[in-house]
Amino acid sequence: MAWVLIAAAAAAVALLFALARKEGSTRLRRSTGDVVRARESAPLKLAPGSPTPPPAEKIRVTLFFPLREDGLLRPEERDVEKPADAAGFARELMREEIAGPKDPRLVPALPDKFTLRNVFVPGDGQIVVDFNVDSAWARSAGSSDELAAVGAIVDTLLQNLAQTDRVRILVNGNPVETLAGHVDVSRPLPAMRDVVGGVPAPAP
Repeated sequence: MAWVLIAAAAAAVALLFALARKEGSTRLRRSTGDVVRARESAPLKLAPGSPTPPPAEKIRVTLFFPLREDGLLRPEERDVEKPADAAGFARELMREEIAGPKDPRLVPALPDKFTLRNVFVPGDGQIVVDFNVDSAWARSAGSSDELAAVGAIVDTLLQNLAQTDRVRILVNGNPVETLAGHVDVSRPLPAMRDVVGGVPAPAP
């Protein structure tokens, strides 16, 4: 009889323990929420990256530089980024002109300290360019040097900008009679084709 009572008591204890464990597990799941899956089973969805910008539009331009042999201007073509407006295009042309030629047979038309201040394209066929001119160059430049510089500025701008027919050159924001005492720039200048030579013979 004693053994029967002991067995019944043990069974009751085991039943109570099992019920208590089940209730505790249920409470734990309710308090912690859903279980997060591992990365392998739930890969992250990354936002797409910013699209690659399209390449800048290029345009073929013609610049003019003196030939080393005779000092007359010759055309040199190159591709540059196309600006959005005429004034920006004119500034880009003058920056390329100041940078100098790539052909070793040609020489720069503008000296190193010849810098661009501003460009205006008012829309009446005229282009207005404003430069800082190196005073040492202005004192020492000969007539051929000044003629090449003025011709390169005028012909490069008029060759590439549509609906333009003359160029007004300013120095430090002011009109001047000449850049170096030889070439009259007191008025707007038309294309200067007389300072452009023929196509040079190919290099050996």
